[in-house]
Amino acid sequence: MSGDAEGAAPGPSPAGLSPSGPSPAGPSPSGDGAQPRWLAARVGGFPAASLALAAAFAPAAWAARFLQDDAYISFRYAANIARGLGPVWQPGEAVFGFTNPAWTYLIAAAVALGGAPEAAAMALGILFALVCLLAVARLGATQETEPAARLAAPLLLAGCWSVLRYATGGLETSMQAAAVAVSMLALARCLRPGAGPGAFAALSLALGAAGWVRLDSAVFVAVFAGAAALAAWRSPRRGAALAALAGPGAALLAGYLAWSLLHFGTAIPNTFAAKQAAGLRMQMEAGAIYVAQFLVNSGLAIVGLGALVFARSLLRSPFHAALLAGVLAWAAYVVAVGGDFMEFRFLVPGLPPLAVLGARVFALATAALSPAARRGALAALALGLLGHSTLQAVGFRDHRWIESTWELEAHIARDGWNWIGMGEALARAFPQGFDGPVIAVTAAGAIPYASGLPTVDMLGLTDPWTARHGVELDRVGHRRLATLDHLLDRGVALMIGSPEPLPEAEAASAPHRANWALATGPSPSPEALAALRRARSLTLPFGEGMRLPMLYLVPDARVDAAIAAGVLSDHGPAIWAGAEGD
Repeated sequence: MSGDAEGAAPGPSPAGLSPSGPSPAGPSPSGDGAQPRWLAARVGGFPAASLALAAAFAPAAWAARFLQDDAYISFRYAANIARGLGPVWQPGEAVFGFTNPAWTYLIAAAVALGGAPEAAAMALGILFALVCLLAVARLGATQETEPAARLAAPLLLAGCWSVLRYATGGLETSMQAAAVAVSMLALARCLRPGAGPGAFAALSLALGAAGWVRLDSAVFVAVFAGAAALAAWRSPRRGAALAALAGPGAALLAGYLAWSLLHFGTAIPNTFAAKQAAGLRMQMEAGAIYVAQFLVNSGLAIVGLGALVFARSLLRSPFHAALLAGVLAWAAYVVAVGGDFMEFRFLVPGLPPLAVLGARVFALATAALSPAARRGALAALALGLLGHSTLQAVGFRDHRWIESTWELEAHIARDGWNWIGMGEALARAFPQGFDGPVIAVTAAGAIPYASGLPTVDMLGLTDPWTARHGVELDRVGHRRLATLDHLLDRGVALMIGSPEPLPEAEAASAPHRANWALATGPSPSPEALAALRRARSLTLPFGEGMRLPMLYLVPDARVDAAIAAGVLSDHGPAIWAGAEGD
């Protein structure tokens, strides 16, 4: 075993195995004997092949870049922070409507420096993806003795389409995955024999930072901190090690609590309430399907099967046992929350430990092979990953409630549904910004961000009342919907609902849009029914030959002026069956 191995379990090993992996086949004590130079070479502690893989990953991630609507929720908060308004959805509404504080503040810093949030998110996303990949490559180099197995860890990560795709997207996905991977590096050092308090302090800092990235990183925090606490308890410097493990992380946690309570009066994002279903069984069934679909489409089910076959060997190493516990805990969490509607995004943070476990499984499975045969197995693994990634990229389209990344991208793309163009058209129609008329929309990302108008999020992510009292939906990822009475209470002038573009030639059909019945609720009040009888169907031109249909609810002088100026077209009363003869 090479001298820089980290996290290895002390004591005797089973036949043919070192504490951190398969014993090398061949004469070299480092396992590099009889290997081609490109596979055995190392640069600064990293296998050269892993660095080459990372160098290829960056342009591939750029080529696969995209943005999704939910990213613009964070962008709107970030823009308000940069303007000096603080983390608010809109002035006077300090609702905890985002789940990624560290990410949002990084975007806010970029905006304050004059950058565009979209460009900042792209650059930061790829940067964090590279950090994640390099951390996994480092673990592969230190945990495995055989060069092919060392490369298997970063290969499993970089070869996954979901990792490549969510290197961008505009959200914190790659940042959270990087935080998990860096925490794994720190954990490996804590589990090394003779680890000092500094190693435990580094892990504590990494875990605390992961919580700032996303609060649900607490799943990994609990598992990794627990494994480290056992090591600290057995350390000759028990008191110092335990204090170091607790101190930095506790300070960061205290900072998070102080910040969240000061701004929002709660430490739990509002999105948690908005995404919870009343039926736990249905929610868990959806989550199980989500995880199963990922394992099948990504091809990583083979790692799970391998971990099952070699479970006893994996559990002999405290480090790999902790990684296995982390992966299982994360999968259980994803199942418990019902998965998500975005194509496998929630599973990406669990892939760094899965990749390192996969490298160990590869080492165990190929331990009896010659170096040439191991290289052949590595090539087969690479081809298998490439094939699965290609099939997922080309073949995966919406599966029931799971929207593919292509669909997520099409929502805001200018050659797609062009939600960003809808928001820009609203901004031109109502340049008053937050002093303009109130709009209501289910897609509360690009349209509110680009329009700059006061907005009611009809799915409740940024609306506390809807998140807790809205109509229950049978929809994964969004479980609540604002009622019409609530929209009237909020003074909504223009209800966009689910923003679907309408071709210019079909503008006359706007009054017949079924979308208008979206938010009536199970028992609308007489006032709500009366408002529907008065409501007008409007459209706003945007893009090339397209119109945005809207329902004019609460009278507003600025909307009337836009109609009189011909900016908005009035197509007459909205036709809604429930508004007749009630």
